[in-house]
Amino acid sequence: MSVFARFVSLALALSAGAASHAATVCVANSTQFHDALASIATSTDALVVIKLRTGQYADANGNGHFVFTQNRSNQIVDISGGWSGANGTCTGKSFDPAATVITGAGDFPALRFDNGFSGTSGNSIYVHDLTLRNPNYTAETMAACVYGAATAANEVMFERVHLRECGATRVPSSLMENDGGTLTISNLLVRDSQGADVGALMLASYDGGVTRAAQVTVTNAASVWTAAPSSALYVQNYSGAHAYISNTVVWGNDTDVAVPDIRVFGTGVYFTRVHYGKLAGVPDFNNTPSSGDPRFAGTYDARLSIDSPLIDSGVANPAGGVGTFDADGKPRVRGAGVDVGAFEYVPPDPIFKNGFENN
Repeated sequence: MSVFARFVSLALALSAGAASHAATVCVANSTQFHDALASIATSTDALVVIKLRTGQYADANGNGHFVFTQNRSNQIVDISGGWSGANGTCTGKSFDPAATVITGAGDFPALRFDNGFSGTSGNSIYVHDLTLRNPNYTAETMAACVYGAATAANEVMFERVHLRECGATRVPSSLMENDGGTLTISNLLVRDSQGADVGALMLASYDGGVTRAAQVTVTNAASVWTAAPSSALYVQNYSGAHAYISNTVVWGNDTDVAVPDIRVFGTGVYFTRVHYGKLAGVPDFNNTPSSGDPRFAGTYDARLSIDSPLIDSGVANPAGGVGTFDADGKPRVRGAGVDVGAFEYVPPDPIFKNGFENN
């Protein structure tokens, strides 16, 4: 089941017979977004939907940080970008994360959230179709672009998100924690980022938590520390946690050969069809790994070129799902199989290929 399908089934289950306990907010500026997130802490609604119109949302505007926590149980929070419509409405939808950009502050991540740590259960957070950036993060805690936590008996779903220009000098670039819950990530792009110890993304799971990440691309990331654990992706497991990484490419990161692209710590880490430069640590399972130039479309373009070995080479049903749309918001599975990474290869338009654009 895809992340989206899972969310829909949860939303229908919670909202059935309880339409009066659902709230939908369409936001168009940073103040509205901050206020919508702040209201979650005291909301009694079983379903909270926050729709962001396409555009820019900046914490630096002084309208408050973009942060929320769930303080009740059996609640779904759905936050998505790509919305548009006449007269400030949210009636049209784009699945392209690049259309809606959230920028963090020097002292706070672009987005901070959790399911609640005080006995909550049955909660779900679904974040999708957004770009998070924060190029000048200087704080000593949390992370630059995203600091999120799935807690025990709850879940977080993170789909079609770009993390780019996430610049931290004292902490990881981005950090997702799973404290005994369920964390699902799919169609994620992380690029042009740096962190003190982890250049792109740290996934830390504890106390039996289950983390699934599929269709992820990480490139052009670097660590600040010379002896950093990882230039790009760090997967940490503790106390019976499990992490499944599938159909993922981590390539073209820190030029320091002493720093690996991926580091694995702990047991219960399972790789399926992961393409990388250098790996440190030993996953419990590493099925069909590969290395070498993935042949991205360009130096600053992590989409696949026509001769990429990642095309059609992914596993069909990875833990975490392939998703209905890729990290460009375009349909998945165009060829004989799903491609590895955040982007599905799109063949050139035959009209332009034949040179008609010059006529």
